[in-house]
Amino acid sequence: MGVHLITRAGSGIGATVAGLLAEHGEEPWLLARNEERAEALGTRFLRSRTVMADLAEPSVLVTALEKQGLPDRLDFLRHVAGVLEPGTAAGFDAAACQEILVTPPRSSR
Repeated sequence: MGVHLITRAGSGIGATVAGLLAEHGEEPWLLARNEERAEALGTRFLRSRTVMADLAEPSVLVTALEKQGLPDRLDFLRHVAGVLEPGTAAGFDAAACQEILVTPPRSSR
């Protein structure tokens, strides 16, 4: 069984990944940006654990995660934002990467 930390698990690709992993006996840990979101994820994905941290605040991310009792190991980090930015990796700058990582989803299906 693998331990997976999954971002953006509330909708779209992230929700599908979280559900499939749980169905296959994996251990999903879902990253929620606030307490309300953590509660919603916990209700939807009963076989998962949630931790709260806002990716928009990278300077406090490590501290936030350390205070919540993460598992001893993580086998996979799955950042499934589902954002499409056509182009080459070489043409992608740090500001664009940061924007993709922290921008809330456009819709919550």
